[in-house]
Amino acid sequence: MEMKQLTAKIAEKREAFKGAFVSWFEKTKERLLQFFSRFLRFDYTLKDFFLVLSFGVLLGAGIKTATNETFTIGYEDYKVSHLENIYKMNDIQKTLLE
Repeated sequence: MEMKQLTAKIAEKREAFKGAFVSWFEKTKERLLQFFSRFLRFDYTLKDFFLVLSFGVLLGAGIKTATNETFTIGYEDYKVSHLENIYKMNDIQKTLLE
């Protein structure tokens, strides 16, 4: 009889905790949504998405092109023609680890 009462009490406490946690989670979610809705707008269009995407692609391609002659990272190191301008990332990493 005592084991059944203990099991029932544990189940009751578990349900109470679950209810309190769900309630807290819902309140926190609402507070966060209210806080971020002040700073973010959720009515972005497909045009906005493609503008940001194209800007990111152009920025990435520009950075890669600008640093192509000076940074070496991997297996294509032998293709770099200007050896006096090179920062070898593998050597920098070894130096930092020591």
